[in-house]
Amino acid sequence: MLFIAPTFIGQGYGTAILQELILNHGVTLVDVNEQNPAAKKFYFKNGFSIYERSSVDNQNHPYPILHLSNNQMGIVPLRDAPFLLDRAASWFATKWDIPAETYKKSMQDCIGSYDNVPQWYVVINDRKEIIAGAGVIENDFHQRKDLTPNLCALYVEKEERNQQLASFLLNFIRQDFGNMGVKKFYLVTDPTDFYEKRGWQFLTYVEDENKVQERMYTISTLL
Repeated sequence: MLFIAPTFIGQGYGTAILQELILNHGVTLVDVNEQNPAAKKFYFKNGFSIYERSSVDNQNHPYPILHLSNNQMGIVPLRDAPFLLDRAASWFATKWDIPAETYKKSMQDCIGSYDNVPQWYVVINDRKEIIAGAGVIENDFHQRKDLTPNLCALYVEKEERNQQLASFLLNFIRQDFGNMGVKKFYLVTDPTDFYEKRGWQFLTYVEDENKVQERMYTISTLL
């Protein structure tokens, strides 16, 4: 919660604190009581927009909450949006044929966690639909447990492709983990051209859980 004492309102302190949080601490999301017009005006003036509404706050109190983002691409780290877990888990399940409960369990482990694996991300469009997403987990079902963390489950809806959305999402995740102090990512993948064009480098072959050889790629995070 950002609070400025009434005698100091209008002197730029709120904007200065907000910019510090955005630039040096990676803050991209805020929650605001919809019944607080001054707070809404402040965040809208500073480049935030609504990506979701809730009828209760995070403690289930009946306060209408606006969930705001200053990310123009609509990228939402799920650690800050527990109200999206069920929808996100179902969305990923339809893309990768893995049970929604498997995704939800991993997503629950990231809630409120800003420096740990796993982490999950979705992209929300202006119609409040999930149009892309990806995760970062310890190990994507291969034998090289030392090559961690692993990018996984990257998907962009077909009608949203060829707009650089995947590249923006990948770079957002790289920067997010760079801020956590992580140096490298790893990835097992078949569509190699897609990742090679975006700077990923082939590292080695690894065996999956069925002893099948897969290509392992790596890339540095962004600081």
